[in-house]
Amino acid sequence: NPSFLLANCENLIANEGSILFSSKQIKQHKPNELPTNIVIIATTSQIIETKSDGLSFIKNKYKKDYPTNITTIKYFKKVVDEDFTQYGSSAKNLYLLLLEDL
Repeated sequence: NPSFLLANCENLIANEGSILFSSKQIKQHKPNELPTNIVIIATTSQIIETKSDGLSFIKNKYKKDYPTNITTIKYFKKVVDEDFTQYGSSAKNLYLLLLEDL
């Protein structure tokens, strides 16, 4: 197993502090199958307000060859009181390299 993943992302979701991925970045892997350490390279133009905006962005970006496995990672530390909303999620050490492009 690799010790870390170096990847880009679809968007950075501002209102919940999550990172939006698709099969273009993580193939068919579920978040709990990814390495614990993930290094993300993103630009300031990828910051959007809501998850809905992110889905619209993906729809407009990929007119053909629409990606699958669209997911967000937002659990950056182990949840103490797990409930059904955290099912299938796992804590990750995320490192964001944010490049200014505006």
